[in-house]
Amino acid sequence: MTATKTSAKAYRLLGNFTAEAEAWKAASELASTPEEQLTCLGASFQATGRAGDWTRASSSFDLLLEEVPEEQAKKFWAAAAQAAINAGRRSQAQLYIERLRTGGYEELAIQLEQGLKQ
Repeated sequence: MTATKTSAKAYRLLGNFTAEAEAWKAASELASTPEEQLTCLGASFQATGRAGDWTRASSSFDLLLEEVPEEQAKKFWAAAAQAAINAGRRSQAQLYIERLRTGGYEELAIQLEQGLKQ
């Protein structure tokens, strides 16, 4: 699995975000714990977003997070919102921020909204 993660990072450095996303997805399949799997899939989501395919990234990530306990998913919703903010995808970021708010994570939602305003 370490080699797969290294490949993903190399693809990112080369600017090949589609290949990076696929490498992270492959790493998730080799993960030994659910949290490690989710971390790899989150990285795949971010790489897919960097590649410009936000619709596909969002759909697959949303399906994944439906199977994860909400407390654990919180950090991934926040990471997804931050990735969308960094990519200039304001409406996508707002969607993830609202999911955090609905889950009762108002303070985190407010922090991310401040990033949207900048």
